[in-house]
Amino acid sequence: MIFEYEMNSETKTIENPTLETILENLNEINPRNKSFFILTNDSGDFVQCAGAKLRLTLEYKHLQKLNVLGLEKENKEGISINYSGGAISLQRNEVLNINDAIKVFENFYKAGNIPNSYILRQVELD
Repeated sequence: MIFEYEMNSETKTIENPTLETILENLNEINPRNKSFFILTNDSGDFVQCAGAKLRLTLEYKHLQKLNVLGLEKENKEGISINYSGGAISLQRNEVLNINDAIKVFENFYKAGNIPNSYILRQVELD
């Protein structure tokens, strides 16, 4: 696995990180200088998050499909969150928090997938 994160406008990379290292870094998320994290497995699937502890987005790439994670039913009301790269537009049910990020990254680290409690909205890969 490869864990990447922002630190003062640079991307840092850790190969074969421990779960403890991942969770420690996630807990330091803030929209100014440590606002995104990516965990990629050996097959190229990944989970990533960006934002702040109380308002962040989570994405999951699996089988060449990128999905934004949300809770409960879809809510198309537009909302945005901020991270160091600017604003990210989301649907209201897709604004998550640090507890969601910890749960998703831990599940992906251990099992290679995400918890069933999230709904997925497919978006275009960049």
